[in-house]
Amino acid sequence: MNIRRHKLIALALAVVMAGSLAGCGNDPDAGLGARLVGGALKSRAGGGQRAGKVTPANAANPAALIPIALRAVRGPVMLAVVESRNAIAIMGRSMVNGAYETWTTASKQTLTFKRGILVETRGLGDDLMYAQVDGVSALVRARRGGKARREMHFLDGEGKIYAINFQCSVTPGPAQKLAIGNLRVSSRRMDEACNSGAGKSIGNTYWVAGDGHIWQSRQWVSPGVGYLVTQQLRR
Repeated sequence: MNIRRHKLIALALAVVMAGSLAGCGNDPDAGLGARLVGGALKSRAGGGQRAGKVTPANAANPAALIPIALRAVRGPVMLAVVESRNAIAIMGRSMVNGAYETWTTASKQTLTFKRGILVETRGLGDDLMYAQVDGVSALVRARRGGKARREMHFLDGEGKIYAINFQCSVTPGPAQKLAIGNLRVSSRRMDEACNSGAGKSIGNTYWVAGDGHIWQSRQWVSPGVGYLVTQQLRR
């Protein structure tokens, strides 16, 4: 890979302000994937945050940059959005260990998924240290409703690990066609609603193909990070 070109792509995609995808989110001809990303960024923009100075990084249209990233990055490629920060990045898959896949940004932030369910983050701040999600994963990937337990572990301000345990209900949603980059995928939306029993509720959404592969998702990371939207641009 051309290192200079990779750095330019990473710079252009590392941080994108909400306005960059405003048109994409409202385009009736845009695919479901593009609307999800646009909605993620725009929902935060509506919260009164002041727009940053327009620079090449936040003025560029990510939809136009995706084909460049697909050409420049070999192998699997993922787009990730941190909703609370209006930040979007292109990630390459750096490691596969059995059911676990780790994806990495140019600045070495990582996301680790177990069969498409987020189980670990590093470099985001208030990271998810690890999670137990096997019951949820089995239901989601089978595109089947049911109840399962989710256990998520974080670091507190003193560097000690604490857990939040959730009881979750997984519900099948409608069949939906995804348009993600160059891909056209038939999927079923799966909704996961979780309650900790101590007043904490979260909701995750997955778009799952017939073979159980999760192409797109919106998953809660941690109290400090909030929600992460991911789309796999190339498998």
